Amino acid sequence: SLGLTNVSFAAATAAAGRAQGNSGDIVGIKEASPREVVNSNAAPKGSKTITTSQICAHGERLGKEITRRRVAINDTQHLLTQINAHLSPKPDEAVSDTTSPSMSSLQQRLKAVQARLQKTRVLLQAKRDELQKGESRLAEEKAQRQKRRERLRRCQRGLQSVKLRLGQSVKDLPSSKTDLRAIQQALYCRRTRMLYELFQVYPIENNGRHRSIRGIPLPSIDVLNRQDLREEEKVATALGFLIHLLLLMAKYVEVPLRMVMVCASSRSFLRDPLSDPPGLEYPLFYRGLDRARFPSALRFLMENLQQFLLSRAHKIASRNNLLENTECLIHREMWGLNVNP
Repeated sequence: SLGLTNVSFAAATAAAGRAQGNSGDIVGIKEASPREVVNSNAAPKGSKTITTSQICAHGERLGKEITRRRVAINDTQHLLTQINAHLSPKPDEAVSDTTSPSMSSLQQRLKAVQARLQKTRVLLQAKRDELQKGESRLAEEKAQRQKRRERLRRCQRGLQSVKLRLGQSVKDLPSSKTDLRAIQQALYCRRTRMLYELFQVYPIENNGRHRSIRGIPLPSIDVLNRQDLREEEKVATALGFLIHLLLLMAKYVEVPLRMVMVCASSRSFLRDPLSDPPGLEYPLFYRGLDRARFPSALRFLMENLQQFLLSRAHKIASRNNLLENTECLIHREMWGLNVNP
């Protein structure tokens, strides 16, 4: 009937509306006009009648199909979005492409800065090494300076003690000078006494024409050079006495002589320590020897006597007589007097 058809159509419309509410799309179902209703009433008897349950079932299937298509559309849109995202250039790549020249310059500057930094580090390490060496040298200099200060303190203490001793010595100087004078006087007296006793052992006598020692005449050097061989023993003995006398006098007054005198009684001789060959001997006797060396021995003996006189600030009494010079030396050493010729 017409009323049932309208009710069924209304139910189908409601189901379609519910499907539209679920899917969010508009379905093209129109409300039937009175002419369409009349035409439907005028349909033949063999037309199929649609029930409300069928309409609801069709509406539900239609809603599910709409929902499935909506999900497919959404998936398609999401897939297109991902494809477009993959195909479109990335912002980072664009930035890197647009800023690649500036990045290369920055990298070059960074390398230059790193190179300068490395050089600066090397220089800094060298400066640190120099500083360490300087500190070590400074420490050594400080240690040496400390040692010098210690030595200076010790020297100052030593100098102070020396000054104290010097002051004490200066205070004791008058008494020391008195003692020294007493010692010098005693030494002079002792030396004079020894020389006097020596002169008593070897007395020298003036006989006018010549002098003698212990009673044995000893003429001048000119006469001795022409002496006869028969007088050789006496001359050698007198010269031996003279050598012994001069040796003891040089020892008493502490006078070194140029020629070494060797006393052997009548076989005495002189030795030259500076000769070539060294130790050359000059005998004061000529029996059994070469007489040519005897004058040289007399000459060296006279030079020893002259050296003795001059070292004691005495004048030379004779250039040719040995005993005259010896007597002058003894008298001047004992009494400070000249000998009357």
